[in-house]
Amino acid sequence: MSDLIILDDEDASGSDIEPSAVDNAYLDETLTYEVPRTSIEPAGNDSSVVATESTRRSRRSARPVKRGRDGVLKKTPTVPSPKRVNVDLNDTSPENDSGCIICLEPFENYGKHRISSLKCGHVFGESCIYKWLEQSGMSKCPQCNSVAKKREIRTIFCSKLMALDVAERNKAVESFEQEKSHRMRLESEVKDLKVKNSLLSAEIEVLKNRLAQEQTQLRQSTEITMFRNKLYRSFSQLALCSKGGSRRIVFDPVQKVLVTSQAMDFLSMNRGHGLRKISALNFKSSKMIKCHKDTVRTIAAYDSKVLSGGSDKKLSLTCLKSDVVIQEWSSPDAMNIWACEFNKKNPNLLYVGCQNGSLLTYDCRVLTAPVSIFTSHESRVPVTSLNFVSFESSNSFNAEGILIGGFDGCKFYELNQSNVDPVVHVLGNELKGNCTSLSYDVKSNHILASFRPSLHVKNVRHCLSRLQSLNFGSEQIKATKVHEFYGGSSMKQLTRSCVYSAPTGKNDQLFVSAFDQSSEQLITWESFDGSKFQTTKMKDFICLDLCPFEINNEHFFAALSDSALKILKFS
Repeated sequence: MSDLIILDDEDASGSDIEPSAVDNAYLDETLTYEVPRTSIEPAGNDSSVVATESTRRSRRSARPVKRGRDGVLKKTPTVPSPKRVNVDLNDTSPENDSGCIICLEPFENYGKHRISSLKCGHVFGESCIYKWLEQSGMSKCPQCNSVAKKREIRTIFCSKLMALDVAERNKAVESFEQEKSHRMRLESEVKDLKVKNSLLSAEIEVLKNRLAQEQTQLRQSTEITMFRNKLYRSFSQLALCSKGGSRRIVFDPVQKVLVTSQAMDFLSMNRGHGLRKISALNFKSSKMIKCHKDTVRTIAAYDSKVLSGGSDKKLSLTCLKSDVVIQEWSSPDAMNIWACEFNKKNPNLLYVGCQNGSLLTYDCRVLTAPVSIFTSHESRVPVTSLNFVSFESSNSFNAEGILIGGFDGCKFYELNQSNVDPVVHVLGNELKGNCTSLSYDVKSNHILASFRPSLHVKNVRHCLSRLQSLNFGSEQIKATKVHEFYGGSSMKQLTRSCVYSAPTGKNDQLFVSAFDQSSEQLITWESFDGSKFQTTKMKDFICLDLCPFEINNEHFFAALSDSALKILKFS
């Protein structure tokens, strides 16, 4: 039901009128009311229908009339005529029902046909619904068929009631709410899916990284397994001198020769000590060069030249091309020479470490004496090793100077351009002790320091560290420990260890080799995990110096004793 139109009776004027006058006035009025579509068809284009005389009489007779005890009619208030209500009869939609569905008459707000409702909420004319419920078996709502009783009838007081049909609107609102709820649910699901997607993406990245690491480790493990199938094996052995006297060995890649220090043979006319050249192509001795009268303690090679220092307190520079000593110097104050090194950036400058801890600087253009002498007031112990370090040789180290190993530990002397005394840097507590050897790998910027047993450490200790400079030109230079390797409990002779690139071809993989005098073994460790790679028994052979080298894409390892040379090949 869409519209309920009430015939509104106006209030009585208050004057007393005879019934006849009421009837006449009622009859004189032209009453127009809404007629249900099912009973009256519209005539022409008129939008209203005028009730007939019989209709008027039936309505007039239906009006209540009061009589007294004597049967005489009482005066009743004047009942004004209902207002004219227009109904659009052309509208045939079912929503245009505006009256009682029982009698199909319009509602009134006064009288017996006034608006009443049941408990279920449906509205009817009061007289119609009473009659409906009084009928036998009719105790249900005529519209929804729900149980209804007469005591549940309620009168609705209103002057005008219009019921709008909101079914379509309610359906649209309900559909909108459903769509809105569905959309909100979808948005919530999208958000959840986005979160899950981000979490899964992060997990995928983690798994990818883990897979890459596993693949890298597997590849490295495979390479190491394949690599460990190769070992340093004995390749050649060469007797040097029965008299002994060999102490150091170096390799010159330009001339492709090994150079060892040794004593001259008894059969030689020249007595003393010198350098022996050994071809790295066929490992045969080529020539002996005399350069010192006493034992040669140290040698260094660079650009087809060999610098040597001996117990005769002299420094000699020998040319390997011509096999001639081209220059000699005497150490000042007859200081014993223990170590020497070339300046790789300026080969004219030579560095010498002495027994009293002094650092001498020679210039090949000055023939008489060293150009500078630097003596540390804190250290008066022998210098056992010298290694020149240039910041051009390694991108991770921004300083230039000399690594010095001595009986009080390892230090770095930072050089400067003003020819003043170098700045001394102590490399750390891990590199303190009786250092017998200091090796430096240019490619990886790692150093290997070997120490004799002490009160705190009962075994020979080999410390692998990485050289670092925190700021260029500053004093913040240190060595960070990578691994420590331990040998036997004794070191009677000063033996040298070495650090070098592994034959795998990778710059980040290093080998550490050292001779253990207690067990008479040559031990090689891996810097990757600090494990032992190879142990080679060296019976009755005390290695005083070690020299790894490469020639024609083949890797060799030279071990020098005081009277013989052993060549190991990586195969």
